[in-house]
Amino acid sequence: MGSCKAARYAKVLLSSILCLIFFSVLGRADVLTLEEAVRVALANNRQILIAKEKIEEARQRIEEARAGYLPAINLSGTYTRLSEAPSMSVPGYGSIEMGKANNYLSTLSLTQMLYSSGILKYGNQGASLYYRKSEEDLKNAQNSITYQVKKAFYAVLLAERNLEVTEAALDQSERHLAVVEDLFEAGVVSKFDLLRTRVEVVNLKPDLIQVRNNLHLSLESLANLLSFPSTSLKLEGGLSFEPLKVTLEEALDRASEERSDLKSVQLQKEISEVVLKLAEVQNKPNLALVGNYQYQNASGGEDEWGREWNLSLVLSMPLFDG
Repeated sequence: MGSCKAARYAKVLLSSILCLIFFSVLGRADVLTLEEAVRVALANNRQILIAKEKIEEARQRIEEARAGYLPAINLSGTYTRLSEAPSMSVPGYGSIEMGKANNYLSTLSLTQMLYSSGILKYGNQGASLYYRKSEEDLKNAQNSITYQVKKAFYAVLLAERNLEVTEAALDQSERHLAVVEDLFEAGVVSKFDLLRTRVEVVNLKPDLIQVRNNLHLSLESLANLLSFPSTSLKLEGGLSFEPLKVTLEEALDRASEERSDLKSVQLQKEISEVVLKLAEVQNKPNLALVGNYQYQNASGGEDEWGREWNLSLVLSMPLFDG
């Protein structure tokens, strides 16, 4: 168990180091492409890391379930100190020692499950299904994060483009206002034309504030997916549209075959069925082979230590557990 935890921590540490190296390079390059953004999110996003931890947990469940088929071996030792050695008084012979004050006993025991009424079988099935579900959940998380990153990435590009357009429109309106003011001073245009031009400039300023806020929110959304400060994000890419040629039937077939969330739901249904079967066999009999090998100090006046072993078939069945 400890080695599994150490392995998980090592993976998380390695992932963090790789992300730090990547972002240090990113800081020098000063740009982030769509492919790099997706790669960073898949390596550093919290949902992805949690999904990977679930897979490690599921792998441990499989190991624990398979261990039920293996024998359980235990070694125990007991020391007992009596107030006085047991003895028996025999007329004509006096007191005869029947034991010793210091008693030692070591036992090596083995238990092998022979028949479990399906408990081990369904336990292993459930663990395997849970592992497969964890894999599909990871794929689903990766697909979801990839989609969210692409959506957020293009939202930033669109917000930057809107900012450029709005700033250009405001700059053009302000230059146009300067021209109209000169014409008004020269008596070429009316005061109404001057006021209308000023209103156009004033109306564009709130739009500029809104566009800047939209860009800030878009950057924050992308940075949150990447677990990276939004102030350090600079994107490289363009807005382009490539239509996807696919029929409805093709889309439905591909979705039913490749959508991890649908597979996860189906696996969860199968897990529930196995759990129900496991509950049904909990009160059925179990048969196990139990063996013991004991080594203990001699009793009475003997000096040699005694050895003995035994094998038992143990049939158990729960009748009432409260």
